[in-house]
Amino acid sequence: MITINLFPHSDPYLRRYHRMAWWHVVALVSVILASLTVGWNGWVMMHHERDELVRRKTQLHGHLAALTKRVERLATQQARAHHLAQTVRWIDQVMTRRTASLEVLEAISRSIEPLGLWLDSLRIQENIVTLQGTALRRDDIWRFLHRLEGDNLVHAARLLEVRRDAYGNELFHFGITLVLDERLNSRTVS
Repeated sequence: MITINLFPHSDPYLRRYHRMAWWHVVALVSVILASLTVGWNGWVMMHHERDELVRRKTQLHGHLAALTKRVERLATQQARAHHLAQTVRWIDQVMTRRTASLEVLEAISRSIEPLGLWLDSLRIQENIVTLQGTALRRDDIWRFLHRLEGDNLVHAARLLEVRRDAYGNELFHFGITLVLDERLNSRTVS
């Protein structure tokens, strides 16, 4: 029987080929192991970064909730401050109107004092004052009207009516409308 050795060990070219093939296999396995190591490290780092992002997101949600509560408290405080400021403005307006009303009454009493007339009604709405009264003489009504026009609180004074008493008495009934100066209502009270 004849045997043919297809892979003779004595052939130097074949040994060299086997050595080279072995080194190729070792190199290929090294590359595969390096790729797996890099891939594994990348996967670990990616999951670590993802866990870090989830932790950061949870932390930011906590900060956002705290900031939302602060903003709500601030909004409530601002609403209270606005309400208080509005209340103070209303009180100032009432005080200004009250002061303005007192000043108007003082001006009317200064104008009426030495004359022979008296007031039956007085109505103040915004910056309009309506007076109804009775006089002993017609001239007293004109003097009263001119004194009111000369006062710095009154912007304009208009005589609405003058009529004789219906019962035959020597009395004259009159009506006067005064327009107050705009600055009177815009003054602030200190």
